[in-house]
Amino acid sequence: MKKITVLFVVFCMFVILPGCAKKHSKLCVSNKCLQKITESGSAAQQNDLGVMYELGDRVPQDMKKSTELYMSAANKEFAEAQFNLGRAYELGQGIDKDYKKALKWYKISADNGYASAQINMGVAYETGNKILRKNYKAFEWYIKAAIQGNPEAETDIGIAYIKGKGVKRNPQKAIEWFYKAASLGLPRGYYNLGMMYYMGDGIKQDSTEAVKWFIKAAELDYGKSQFILGLLYSLGDGIQLDNVKAYMWMTLVSGRQPHSEEDLNLIANEMTKDEIAKAKKLANKWRSKHPLNPSSYSS
Repeated sequence: MKKITVLFVVFCMFVILPGCAKKHSKLCVSNKCLQKITESGSAAQQNDLGVMYELGDRVPQDMKKSTELYMSAANKEFAEAQFNLGRAYELGQGIDKDYKKALKWYKISADNGYASAQINMGVAYETGNKILRKNYKAFEWYIKAAIQGNPEAETDIGIAYIKGKGVKRNPQKAIEWFYKAASLGLPRGYYNLGMMYYMGDGIKQDSTEAVKWFIKAAELDYGKSQFILGLLYSLGDGIQLDNVKAYMWMTLVSGRQPHSEEDLNLIANEMTKDEIAKAKKLANKWRSKHPLNPSSYSS
C-alpha cells in the first residue's frame, strides 16, 4: 500500500488544503466559539475548524484536535470531512496511521460524491496491490470526479486513454480531456497537452505549439515542464536556441527531476561564465517571485 500512499498525499495536499483555507475567514475563533463549534457545531463548521487546527490558521496548530473534529463531522455524513479523516489516517496526523481505515473513509466520501475522494479511489484501483488493482474501476472513479469538473480527474482520464488502462487506447480522446483540464488552468493539463503535440500522438506533430503549453505549465512552477523547456531551449527545438534560458529553467529543477543535474552540466559546457552568471540571476529572480511548491515536482 505504500505506493498508493505516496500518490494519495500528492492529491490530498495539493487539492484540498489550499481550497479549504480560504473558507475560514468568517469563522469565529473566540474561546467561546471554539468550544461551541467543537461540542455542537454543524458538520461544515467542525470540518472547517479541523482544517484550521491542521494548518495553524488563526488557531494554534493541533493535529489531534483537527482529527477529532474531522471524525465528528464525518460521522455526520459530511463528505469533505470524511475525506479529511481518511487523509488523517493515511498520514498519521493526530491519529495512528491506518491505511485500511484511510481507504474506508475515502470510499465513504467518494460514494457521497466528493471529487477528491473519487480521485483517490481511482488511484487506489490503478496502483494498489494485485487484489485491489483494477484499471477499469480506476477509470470509473476518475469519470465520476471529472463529471464534476475536477481538472485532476480530467487529466487522469486523458492519461488512461493514452496508456489504454481501463479503457481502449484513444489519443484523440486523451487530447480532449487534456484540453478540458488545461481550460481550468491545471499545470498537468498544460504539460500533457504539450507532450501530445510534441510526440504527434493523436494530433499533427508541432514542437512550436508544444512549447507554448510547456511554458504555461512551467510558469506555474510545474517541474516536468521546466525540465523539458530547459532541454528544448538548449536544442532550439520548437523555440529559438537560448542556452541562458535553458540553464535558467534547468536550474529551477536541478535535483528535483531525473537527470536534471547532468543536463545542467551539459548545458553549462556550451556557455561562457558571464552567460552562466546571467542565467543564475534570472533563476534566482524567478524563484523569488514563485515560492517552491514541492507538489509540483511529484505529480
